[in-house]
Formats: sequence, C-alpha cells, structure tokens
Amino acid sequence: SFTWGTGVADDENFPYYFSKYRENFNVYNLGIYTAGANDILDDLRSFKRFADISKTGGLVVYTGMNDHIERSVCNY
Repeated sequence: SFTWGTGVADDENFPYYFSKYRENFNVYNLGIYTAGANDILDDLRSFKRFADISKTGGLVVYTGMNDHIERSVCNY
C-alpha cells in the first residue's frame, strides 16, 4: 500500500516520483492495496499482472516493512 499510494494522489506516490527521476524508464505502479509479501510472491510466480510489461529488461522495486514477512507467515 506504500507503493500503491494509500492516502496520496497519483502524482504523490513513489512510482510517480521515480518516473520523474528516470524519464527514460517505463514505470508501472503494481502496488497492491493491503497486500503483503505473499501476494507479491504469488504475482511473480503467476505473472498475472505483468502481461503488458516488456520482458527485454527492467527493474523491480519492492517496498515493504519487516512486519510484512511476519504477517505472511502468521508469526505475530
């Protein structure tokens, strides 16, 4: 939800600012509201949401917090 931009406008989230810093990159905001590490891993394994992204190269940035791992393995 940090990447997705919970509580901020589309021109105030992390992917937006990265796109302004690196204008030669095609930036996709694939953040998922309320998602955890397990949701991202599922996406990476199945390529569900990556069909429109070029497979010739790129960079993936995952933003998270330590609590995401704890929540994913139910270790609170």
